[in-house]
Amino acid sequence: PAVVLSFLITPIASASPISAIPGVLPIQVNYPVGHNASLYLTNVPPQSELEQSLGTKSELQQPWAPGTLRVAQIGPELGGHTLPVRSIAFSPDGSHWASGSADKTIKIWNLSAPLVQDLRGQTDQITSVAFSPDGQWLASAALDGSVFLWDWRTGEIVQEFSQYMDDERRQEIANLAFSPDGQILATSSGRSSIKLWDMAAFNATGQMTLRDELETTQSVESLAFSPDSTLLASAGLGRMVELWDVTESKLQNTLGPFDRAIYAVQFSPEGDRLAFSPDALTAAQAVQFENTEPFNTLRLWNLDGRQVGPSLIGHEDYVSSIDFSPDGQFLLSGSWDQSVAVWDTTSGTQVNRLMENTERVLAVDFSPTNDVFVLGSGDGTIQVFVLRDEFIAEP
Repeated sequence: PAVVLSFLITPIASASPISAIPGVLPIQVNYPVGHNASLYLTNVPPQSELEQSLGTKSELQQPWAPGTLRVAQIGPELGGHTLPVRSIAFSPDGSHWASGSADKTIKIWNLSAPLVQDLRGQTDQITSVAFSPDGQWLASAALDGSVFLWDWRTGEIVQEFSQYMDDERRQEIANLAFSPDGQILATSSGRSSIKLWDMAAFNATGQMTLRDELETTQSVESLAFSPDSTLLASAGLGRMVELWDVTESKLQNTLGPFDRAIYAVQFSPEGDRLAFSPDALTAAQAVQFENTEPFNTLRLWNLDGRQVGPSLIGHEDYVSSIDFSPDGQFLLSGSWDQSVAVWDTTSGTQVNRLMENTERVLAVDFSPTNDVFVLGSGDGTIQVFVLRDEFIAEP
């Protein structure tokens, strides 16, 4: 083995005793060119010191393909869910993440003592989870149209309400999202409606009230707020991305219709780009006010309609989840093809591809404070990764 600072590199196949040492955290490194190795990180600190403990400036003397971004898996797969993990969300400070599963449970994790809370109470599959911007609450949506608001630290249910009135036919809530300013919780459903709930009133009175309702023509699968909380993007089975002016509760722009349904949409951290998969196979960030591109060659655009790069093409099946890195440099895309791709958002280049999953990747999420990301799969497992901050130079 070769020792590099705090890292010990050994072949995966070897029966290394180091994994049994208390306080030693194993790290699996992704080698796209066929090399495999295990890393073990010693003296694991609190999660708040993650970046320092990972030694992101350390040099790992191993063979890498030129132009490849290094990606390391932190620890083994996390079990606990018995059915697919449908949603992953990090807390605003990056210290914890939540996973929502078809097994009707929500689990809270961190890097120091992985399973922190096991939240139970909803009686149908969990479809979406999200932390409030102040980190106080966790919202969860279920297939039966119910929404729970949790004090996730104690496990207490502080509010329970429904997307539907008593006389309405219930359908699943596919997605929910908090506005970054904490004023709104948006929920979407198969009934072609988006409801905006008044979080400011809830924080003042303890009661959740409906602020407004946006009438759309499609069953909405994904929601995302712009960083300034003024726009809400919705995408779904109608093969469109709709941009809503939240301050006036009106439709501002419609992108599409495209070739297939869109299951994931996300704003870049700067708010100048929108990511979605216009043909379900292409991970592309685009805000395009006229549909002038062929379905499978959607280009990269800024919000003002300027092309900024090529499409991101590489998945062989539906793109189910996407997320930007905190600095907007990279885009993650998880797919039914059992892989996660890492894209350079400037060049449109795929800089890494995680191919080790044996089930569909249904959820991906970046930590808002560093380059750690988590993915959830169809077999109920969760994996944690970190992006290295160096590319491999050409020889």
